Amino acid sequence: MSMTRKIRVAAVQAAPVFLDREATTEKAVAAILEAGRNGAELVVLPEALIPCYPTWIWTADSVVVGPELYARLCEQSVERGSETIAQLQQAAHEAGAVVACGINEREGATLYNAQVVIDAAGEVLGYRRKLMPTGAERTVWGRGDSRDIRVWDTPLGTLGALICYEHTMTPVKAALAGLGEEIHIAMWPAMPAEGELLSTETIAIAMRNYAWETQTFVVHATTWQSEEFTEASLAAQGGEAASPLVKSIAPLMAGMTGIVGPNGKHVAGPAPAGEHIVYADLDPAERLRAKYMVDGAGHYARSDAVSVVIHDPKPSLVEGGR
Repeated sequence: MSMTRKIRVAAVQAAPVFLDREATTEKAVAAILEAGRNGAELVVLPEALIPCYPTWIWTADSVVVGPELYARLCEQSVERGSETIAQLQQAAHEAGAVVACGINEREGATLYNAQVVIDAAGEVLGYRRKLMPTGAERTVWGRGDSRDIRVWDTPLGTLGALICYEHTMTPVKAALAGLGEEIHIAMWPAMPAEGELLSTETIAIAMRNYAWETQTFVVHATTWQSEEFTEASLAAQGGEAASPLVKSIAPLMAGMTGIVGPNGKHVAGPAPAGEHIVYADLDPAERLRAKYMVDGAGHYARSDAVSVVIHDPKPSLVEGGR
């Protein structure tokens, strides 16, 4: 369904409660309801918000603390159809808003970095999993498949979503554009304010470029690493005995939450330090103006020269036998 009118959207910069599904879900629900009261029709929350992004994978001794923290993460992760999902559904319904939330999804003993999208009536539109966990993320998360390259048609317009460094996957970006994406949902963790490979500047570049390349509105939300989260994370990694790397990186984490227009410029945010909700009113005419010069899935496309194929998902490990 095409975007036909102005809509208000919200991007939430929130701090999870370390490895606490219930407490973090309460914070997510509160943010959704607040955004709804302020007129938001789409609310985007950060990557792996519930129960938290596993920050320790980048700094901890995985042999020493990895197994224990993985077990705790499994215990606090979210299953489809669970009470946690029901709470998010109720919040979306009460807020009258489409909600997209990042979760650690559990299926058996395998975890996935996932997104759940819920409509304004409180019905789950669908889930998607990150196609390729980045770097150390592969120690905790499995991979998505071609079913996770998709869009959702809603009364607000056609929505698509990606997580973190998926925004470097050029064929996937082209696929979403070709599927008619109009509003892009982007989720990230907190990152260092400065860094060579990982930084909040990286997020800003990726988000502005995505909007400019695809002429979409981009609503991007990151977590905020609060002092309480940092203290709990350090304690889980050995407290005073934690490595110097753990102690040096934790206080540097920052957020980069905002909303980008189809011309590649921020129309709201980036949010300052702390927990905030960023709002913007999106006008579909802005997409048409941006597409005057470039329409990557339309008049500027050359499918006769190059195209993207979304393959069938991989087969199950076991077929039949029962």
